[in-house]
Amino acid sequence: MGKVQPGYSPLFKVEIDACPIYEFLISLDIVYDTYHGDETYEAGKAWFAALRSKVSADLRAAMSELDALDFGAFGGHKVWSNLTGLAYYCPAPRDISTFIEQVEALTPLELLLILSGYYLRGARRLALPDLILQAAQGKSEAQEQLCAASPVWQEIVRVLFVTDTAELKSRTNGLEFLPQPGHRKVLLIPSFTLRPWIITTEYLDMKIFYYPIADEIVQQGHLPPANLVRMYRALADERRLRILRLLVQRDRVSLQEVADAVEVTKSTAYHHLATLRTAGLVRVSDADKGYSLRKEMLPSVWKALQGYLQLEMDPTA
Repeated sequence: MGKVQPGYSPLFKVEIDACPIYEFLISLDIVYDTYHGDETYEAGKAWFAALRSKVSADLRAAMSELDALDFGAFGGHKVWSNLTGLAYYCPAPRDISTFIEQVEALTPLELLLILSGYYLRGARRLALPDLILQAAQGKSEAQEQLCAASPVWQEIVRVLFVTDTAELKSRTNGLEFLPQPGHRKVLLIPSFTLRPWIITTEYLDMKIFYYPIADEIVQQGHLPPANLVRMYRALADERRLRILRLLVQRDRVSLQEVADAVEVTKSTAYHHLATLRTAGLVRVSDADKGYSLRKEMLPSVWKALQGYLQLEMDPTA
């Protein structure tokens, strides 16, 4: 962090934390990720296949509806990452066994509230906390009001709150974060499993970022650096080059504007932008989801290749 002037109190503090529980939660979040393909994760298809082979059919069936819940509209991610705040406060030795004991010690109501996004500030903007609490307690009138607030709440109520289903969806590489009123802490969690993606969620007044661990930590022998491979892979596509040209011409664009400009669907445009962002060439605002070019990174494309090839250029040539 930068220097703090005397008499000045920062609006929030930044903390980096790491423990096995975070990798455990992220693994649960992404093992059945239907949006990003297995091949987009550096862990690879074989890792996902091995992990899924250990999940029984009964457990998979029980998890399927939970896995489908998406908390992006609230500023979160998937249902399991809603437990990140609980993991942060897990007592020593902060291992998975201790965390499971911590979860088992919760009352059923408290666990429901955490899983449902009750502590996500975005959720409280769409519904009063008391209304969410009453819905979690099983009060049908509150559940009906919550369903009327948002289609996202409809799925949460159906999956988590209703027992009768017949009754009722930076170190941060290229992510631009602007503190919102009420944020008092930013928690940065390095993850190997998640590479190269970034996940954001919240807990009370804490904004949480899962981000990929540094390339230097996983670099092996004489293999090309991961960031070098990502950059040149990102550039090896006609549409992504057109997107970069668009971002040179305009300071900031939305996902829809990118999709229109390169004549693809929004989902395809999102994947192209995600590839450019993981390569460090594009940033996205956490506040309005606007995309912009990281012009300062462009010289590093050639420098990274030059460094790996150990190629010295004659400046007079």
